Amino acid sequence: MLDADDRTLIASLSETADFQRKTGSAWSYSGDAGRTAAHGLIQYPAMMVPAMQRDILASMVRAAPKAKTVLDPFVGSGTALTETLAASRSFVGYDINPLAILIAKVKASPLHAGMYAAAAEQVLAWIAADTRSDYAVSFVNQSKWFKRSNSIGLSRIRRAIEKLDNIQCRRFMWVALAETIRRCSNSRTSTFKLHIRPSEDLERLDGVAIPIFTSVLKSNVERMIAEKARLRKLGVLVNGKMISTATIKLQSISKPGLDRGDSIDLVLTSPPYGDNRTTVPYGQFSYLALRWIPHADIDSSIDEALLDSTHSLDTASMGGGLRLDNVMIEELSEKSASFSKMYRQLLGIDRQAAKRWTAYCRDLSRALENILKTVNSGGYLAWTVGQRRIRSTDAPLVAVLGELHDYYGAYEVTQLKRAIPSKRMPTHNSIGSLMQIEHVCFYRKRLAS
Repeated sequence: MLDADDRTLIASLSETADFQRKTGSAWSYSGDAGRTAAHGLIQYPAMMVPAMQRDILASMVRAAPKAKTVLDPFVGSGTALTETLAASRSFVGYDINPLAILIAKVKASPLHAGMYAAAAEQVLAWIAADTRSDYAVSFVNQSKWFKRSNSIGLSRIRRAIEKLDNIQCRRFMWVALAETIRRCSNSRTSTFKLHIRPSEDLERLDGVAIPIFTSVLKSNVERMIAEKARLRKLGVLVNGKMISTATIKLQSISKPGLDRGDSIDLVLTSPPYGDNRTTVPYGQFSYLALRWIPHADIDSSIDEALLDSTHSLDTASMGGGLRLDNVMIEELSEKSASFSKMYRQLLGIDRQAAKRWTAYCRDLSRALENILKTVNSGGYLAWTVGQRRIRSTDAPLVAVLGELHDYYGAYEVTQLKRAIPSKRMPTHNSIGSLMQIEHVCFYRKRLAS
């Protein structure tokens, strides 16, 4: 039974939709999907639409005005983080990917924009003065993924950044380096998997690392200055200090028995839509950047084993571990009838696909159990999820998500549905067609009796 707060949430979402219909399709954001200011520091897979998450968060805050802390258990490129701080709420974010953690830590520190600008001038001067041609790093297949001229250029960039004393400045530079690596490596930018570019594209890559870095760095400085100005205008950056805090944790939210040290009022997130290897390989996307960025500058708790190969991180991510047993499948089936039905369908089509679906739902269940342990009574959760297909069969992710919420103590408030014209996602892969529709599902943790 919905209460007055739930009806406030629904009404607020309806008002937003009504406003959008005057200029286009409700919730499409086809004309408002830009990544301005801090949102555009780097191109990351499957980034959420900032304006959409801003409106979703605003509606939840109207329903729960006393909410102080927002959780994104899959922090990714930090869209929810950036909008949470702009809404003067504190933020807690989890991610298993060190590159995501690096990006989040930079986006959480816009107040240092002036310091970044001064550091950028110094770094570019050091790069220009460096005439060395040796490599700062070496790794397996380095010559496959980088032309010699670009390995030299990236080495000069890395050496210059390492001279900076301030770790926040170094992190800001590493994000610019990560975007540079994406653009100058021999891997295609049209896919998140590591695939060699066509020969005609490779010919144009010679010696581009330093020019690309220079352009990205200058743009990113301007973006952070703009973000700082935005936050000051919104009143959340006062006298050089943020009025809200951000806590970023390099940890998988799906880890069984995760220590519950958070007190969460709202959840604003978009989870992986399937196991990384068959949907979006975040680890593979991040692999080359993490070869060049010193891991100690990201987080002291990095597990180096997860970065050993191009597939290690994706295997450790949601749905990547395929060790299953009948007891676990039975327990999951009791929690979600929709999972069980899909599992039985896939068994008759493709046993490996059935295993991947099971592994993903197992980790989603573990994640939700951990999340709802930290959410306070009456807290709202907003999930942006895709309705994908596996082996030409609709994967009922929305239904599974609803059933798992119900099992762990939350009820559905409402749902939105939208086409995804702007979310940067592949539309096909070797498993079959993926998703073209997104659902935003709103839940609420049941009030303590």
